[in-house]
Amino acid sequence: MKIILNRDVKNVGKVGEVCEVSNGYGRNFLLPKGYAVVATKANIAQIESKLAELKEKNAQAAKDASAVAELLGKEVFNAVRQAADDNTIYGSIRTKDVYNLIKVCLSANNNSFDFDIGGINIATPIKALGQYVIPVCLFGDVFASVRLNVCRNQSDFESDTAAFDKKMQQALAVAEKKNAEKVEAKEEKKEEVKEEQPKEEAKTEAAASTESSDK
Repeated sequence: MKIILNRDVKNVGKVGEVCEVSNGYGRNFLLPKGYAVVATKANIAQIESKLAELKEKNAQAAKDASAVAELLGKEVFNAVRQAADDNTIYGSIRTKDVYNLIKVCLSANNNSFDFDIGGINIATPIKALGQYVIPVCLFGDVFASVRLNVCRNQSDFESDTAAFDKKMQQALAVAEKKNAEKVEAKEEKKEEVKEEQPKEEAKTEAAASTESSDK
């Protein structure tokens, strides 16, 4: 379906642009949110008549989003979860959990900025204790990086961003080392198989030769 945007929308277009989107995305998200209207002649004319006003509002929203991104970049968000001995948590951290943490932070800072929960991008489900950085689209092309510390109790809370980043780098280094060891082990296994193949082939040939001689 063709729509015309009331504001900047990530991966769609800029305010005032006529865009082609899937029917589901348009009807279930863009239109109900008021981010766009169906691109009829009347709607296009109406948007164009107030485009300057919409662009001004859009610019202010982008400015507000940038301020929020700066605020969130100074925070570490802590989530307490019960966990097994191997650090696997019971359940998982979902976008709603991260959204609520951000809203609490904004409320504590007397900031009423609102954003779509769909802008929170958790690439893979968070199911273990540790440090995570989650990209959040606040408005248009304005993103924030949210630091999330998943821990067992409040005594494990983290508030210092530098300490958080250091822990995360250490965890990444350990994970990379383990992956490298797995790759190395697989390569060694392949080499062992290659070395065994000639031996097996020689045995087969010898057995065939013996059998032929017996005949």
